[in-house]
Amino acid sequence: MLLLVRLIVFLFVFYLINRAVQRLLIRLSQPQSRPRRASPHATQSSQDPYEVLGIHRGASEKEIKKAYHKALAEYHPDKVEHLGEALKKLAAEKTRGINQAYREIKDSSS
Repeated sequence: MLLLVRLIVFLFVFYLINRAVQRLLIRLSQPQSRPRRASPHATQSSQDPYEVLGIHRGASEKEIKKAYHKALAEYHPDKVEHLGEALKKLAAEKTRGINQAYREIKDSSS
């Protein structure tokens, strides 16, 4: 009986992880809606930095930092390292865009 419960729990956890990875793959593979700048480090640069972080323009410094950390945790390349080089590159690109958006917001508020 205990073995059956463990098996069910394992399968449920495996299912949840698989769903999360599939959602991440879908998000990372979606094309960007606007063209990129020529700079190799300028991913998502034409997007509004507040939109990249998923916050409103009047967000406090605490909200900005929280959104930044949440976005980094979701798209960090180390989290998808085991899923292949292509996905790792997409995650690195998203992370660069998140970092750039955060820098733009911090620079504009200074």
